[in-house]
Amino acid sequence: MVLSIKTLVIRSLAAVVLAFSLVACESLPLDQPVFGGSAVSDTPLVAEVQKALKENAQTSRLRIKVTSDEDVIILRGTVESDAQAFTAEQVAASVAGVRVVSNHLYAAQ
Repeated sequence: MVLSIKTLVIRSLAAVVLAFSLVACESLPLDQPVFGGSAVSDTPLVAEVQKALKENAQTSRLRIKVTSDEDVIILRGTVESDAQAFTAEQVAASVAGVRVVSNHLYAAQ
C-alpha cells in the first residue's frame, strides 16, 4: 500500500494536532482537597461556596472540587449518594452571588 505525500502530510498534521490537544486538556485530579490547597481556585465566590460546604453537617466531610466560571459554580467529584449530591448543590446555590450551579457530582453506588 503506497500512500501519497499529501496523505502522509495530512495524517502527520492530524497526529500533531491531537497530541497538542491532549496536552492542553490536562486537568486537575479529583482527589485534591476541596477546602484549601492549590487545586482550588482563589476566587471569593469559590471560597464562599467552600466555606458553606464545610459548615454544612451533611457536606462537611465530602471531597468535592469546587471551581467557577464567572458566577457559575462547578461541583465535581464522587459522593456516597444522589441525596448528598443534591444537598451539595443546594448548599452551593444558597451562597450569595451564585447564579448557577453545574453539578458534576456522581454517586459511587
